[in-house]
Amino acid sequence: MKFCPKCGDKIADNFTFCPSCGTDLIQFEEDIEKSHIIDKDSMEEPVQEISLEESASEVVEEINDNKKGPGGEIWEILALIFLGGCIALFIFFIFILLGNPLDGVSNHVTTISTTPPIKATPTQVKATPTQPDKISILTKIVDDYHKIHTYSKYDLFVCSDMAIDVWNIVETQGINAKIQVGNVDDPNAKPENYNHAWVLAEVEPFSYVALETTGGYLVWGSENNNYFQGYSFDNPKELKDYLDKLQHPCPEGYVLGNDNLCHQACGGNTYCTGNSICVNGLCRECNPGYILGQDLQCHQACGVNTYCTGNNVCINGECRGCNSGYVVGDDMQCHPECGSGHYCTGNSICVNGQCRGCTPGYVLGDDMQCHPECGSGQYCPTGTCFNGECIVCNPGYYLGTDGRCYHY
Repeated sequence: MKFCPKCGDKIADNFTFCPSCGTDLIQFEEDIEKSHIIDKDSMEEPVQEISLEESASEVVEEINDNKKGPGGEIWEILALIFLGGCIALFIFFIFILLGNPLDGVSNHVTTISTTPPIKATPTQVKATPTQPDKISILTKIVDDYHKIHTYSKYDLFVCSDMAIDVWNIVETQGINAKIQVGNVDDPNAKPENYNHAWVLAEVEPFSYVALETTGGYLVWGSENNNYFQGYSFDNPKELKDYLDKLQHPCPEGYVLGNDNLCHQACGGNTYCTGNSICVNGLCRECNPGYILGQDLQCHQACGVNTYCTGNNVCINGECRGCNSGYVVGDDMQCHPECGSGHYCTGNSICVNGQCRGCTPGYVLGDDMQCHPECGSGQYCPTGTCFNGECIVCNPGYYLGTDGRCYHY
């Protein structure tokens, strides 16, 4: 807990403005540090002690002596003046010894490029007889500016330009000012929800009033404390650096996506989503269930973001393959490859990379001709098929209907 150096009220240690009188504590400390330059070596020299009782007794004795001679009244007056001066000097030394105004003062540096600006606390500033001229100037500035400028929409970047314009005008008039960014409607708004900018002008030492540049009027702390919260910037450059980070939060080569994450750029300020990939500055993607492969062709997905290559096939989300020269069939078995990635089924056989087969009831023979089937997958190269068996009769004999050979 500390005390305001202006009004004496108690304030929290982390406050930068006095909530009672509006004093800017940081500026007050900086001004004190500039106006009180004390040599460190001289501070170490002993201070001569002054005895008030000794000084007073000497003065009284001198007064009594002067009363005895001519002109005693004049000497009495001079002695009283001297006595008063000694008392004032004594009080001054007590103040220096016990209450050095530089104690507790520290340097304050605001670096927008590395740390967020300070957060101002609510400030209430009231006009005093010494302020009317300055307040009249500020009122005229913001009113005249509003008459010739139109506020198109409630946008941080638009109102920031207007705040910079008014800041320059106020500073030109010799009035100290800051540019404030925040949310005048929500006192609990987070920085990502800051949507407005305005000007804070110093109407008396360390006390400010808000200039609503988009509306053309002044705002006091008693009217809306939200104008005294948010981020404070000492000049337009600090504000522009802050806004630039809002617009370009990602490193070079990346863009901010709709999910508020940085994605690798693909041609300008665009990026690829889903399963698409960037090819020569364009996003390429396949239909659902397919993945764009390294050959820039779409392949059926197998598992999560993978696909099968070569002779492999996808089985339960995993790519399965056979030895070279074989392929996995629909029966999940390996079959001799016929052609490129194919195999022959049924009674067909592979002939010069093509599967050759016959109609049902026939099988392909060694002569690459279709023969009536005799038994299971067999045919009779010679003789006659009888009840699933090939019967060959000797020369001069024939096969009878009973399956027996008879002589002609």
